[in-house]
Amino acid sequence: MYFDELQEQLGDDLEYYSSLFKSEEEIKAEIEEIKATLFYYNTDNLELFSNQIAQLNDKSELLKLIKALRTAKELRSIIAINNYEALKGIADFNVWNRLLIEAQNRLDNINFVESIGEEGNTQLLNEALEDVVFQFIKVDETELVLADEFKNILQKTRESLQQNIDPADPHFVSLREELERIFKKKNLSEITQEDLRENIPLLQKIYDKAKELNRKNALLKEKYQNDAKYVRIHKRLTEKESLSKKEMQLYRALTEVKNRVDEQLEKQDELLQNEAYFNKFLIKLVVEEFIKKEKIKLDTQTTESINLLIAKEYLQQYQYA
Repeated sequence: MYFDELQEQLGDDLEYYSSLFKSEEEIKAEIEEIKATLFYYNTDNLELFSNQIAQLNDKSELLKLIKALRTAKELRSIIAINNYEALKGIADFNVWNRLLIEAQNRLDNINFVESIGEEGNTQLLNEALEDVVFQFIKVDETELVLADEFKNILQKTRESLQQNIDPADPHFVSLREELERIFKKKNLSEITQEDLRENIPLLQKIYDKAKELNRKNALLKEKYQNDAKYVRIHKRLTEKESLSKKEMQLYRALTEVKNRVDEQLEKQDELLQNEAYFNKFLIKLVVEEFIKKEKIKLDTQTTESINLLIAKEYLQQYQYA
């Protein structure tokens, strides 16, 4: 009745007040969405969170993060206004508010840099180009300057490429293919000034994508206690359409599998010497953590593929150790 009276009095302006009437279930659902948005970031350590978003240059992702944290701030007020006792303690809003300040500061910094027209000069180079010999013969001063810039790019991009921890990532494979299309000539001394001017910005675009990919890999690696194996496992599973919308469940299941496998390997380090026994041990953990605990519906084929994926990473690490 009170809501109907407000609607009559406020008319079209009611939409600005509608958020005050969110139910407890609606608030719980929104908080889960906020947690999903924050999933890749360390929300327990403000300094680490600050370092993570300092590497974030994608404004759309940063704005998404800020929107989620602002929503959290609004929800905190709604819980207090409605005196939802059951929701008190559902999230650490004080921490989220500090994260919001850090994220907003990062956005302000990016906007400032854009306002003065500052751009990055970093590039990317595929490791397949390691044997390319740069012998720029021409003596024109302008061309030599471009040649110097080009050589610096080659050096920087080699270093960037080496940071990649997931060469099977389809996005990374795509970047490699783009590079191969650019560098069809092995003898770079034949490249003209025009070629240099054309290729440098192309490399810049490829590098930006690769750097962003490395940044996201680093975030996911931190979630798995800096274990690169589980970055690759997590990404291969989220590439499957049936599992892509269950990322947080996958994370929880994989974390438990990781903890249990690593704990067992500490007690029984020869476990990996018997591949058949290790696979049998692993399939039991996958069923328990994915299907029984996280309630992820998996058919037999998918369960076996998850098991093989995890086993392959451990066995490869063991073989090259």
